[in-house]
Amino acid sequence: TVNISQSGVLVALNTGVELRGDVEFVIALSKGALQGPGVALLPDLHCRGQIVRHEALEGGWAIAANIRRQVLRVAGTSGPRR
Repeated sequence: TVNISQSGVLVALNTGVELRGDVEFVIALSKGALQGPGVALLPDLHCRGQIVRHEALEGGWAIAANIRRQVLRVAGTSGPRR
């Protein structure tokens, strides 16, 4: 992930495949959080959006996608956080 905001995300992919159209992705919020005894894990952010820009990079692609829908889910569950 290069950059993320409330309305979109920019990622660098090391794939030779050009991506277009609708996308679904999960942002694991706890991966960057402080973890330790007594620290609760943050939920995952499940997102749906559309690729709005792509650019060829050496060895891959930079993909920008908007976020149209997002749902918080506690890690290891399939339903939205309530």
